[in-house]
Amino acid sequence: MDQTSQSALPRPQPREPNGKTRPEHLSPAIWRAARLVSLLSNPMVLSLPCFAAVSWKAAPTWGERVRWWGISSLAMTLTPFVHVRWGVRSGRLSDHDVSVRQERFWPYMTELGAIGCSYLLMRGLGAPRLMTGMVLSVGVGIAAVTGITLFWKMSMHVTGASGTAMLLVLVYGKGCLPVFLLVPAVGWSRYVLEHHTAAQAAAGAVIGALAPLFVFRAMRLTS
Repeated sequence: MDQTSQSALPRPQPREPNGKTRPEHLSPAIWRAARLVSLLSNPMVLSLPCFAAVSWKAAPTWGERVRWWGISSLAMTLTPFVHVRWGVRSGRLSDHDVSVRQERFWPYMTELGAIGCSYLLMRGLGAPRLMTGMVLSVGVGIAAVTGITLFWKMSMHVTGASGTAMLLVLVYGKGCLPVFLLVPAVGWSRYVLEHHTAAQAAAGAVIGALAPLFVFRAMRLTS
């Protein structure tokens, strides 16, 4: 085939990330509900109230609570948010959910770097062990997902929801167990939006729960 014939062939269009258009078999109401749950359970959104709750328990005064919440939120939430936004605007990333598995490694590595900086800063400022334990919990979870994402896609949304629920249970007790109901809801939304399979959501739930449990027991933060 000559060059003229090749140039006449239609070029393949880039695949639109899953979740952007409603499948015909889903009602608009279910579709909107799934998108809303997915938006509110984004790890960058969910981390803000989670970090605030742990800060409230870790520090005795309002000033200290705001201090540790601000450090953790700015370092561990704002940094990856800016990185992903810049990646989408520059065309390096397909969408804000980083739906393409092959694009996830460097955003996750950026998050790990931000977590490391947050941990060192908190240690240097004498943060309560509950706060450093929370930072390490997030780091262990993301490190595990980063390694797995080299060959298999996992749901970071479900990982974050499960990790949040486990952190609250470890910090506040069994009264927070109902928060785990958030996990299947988030998994359902990611499945409906066709971002993940049921297995990918389930794996995220396991890693999200085990990471803080492992760290808190290793640091003897649990009774």
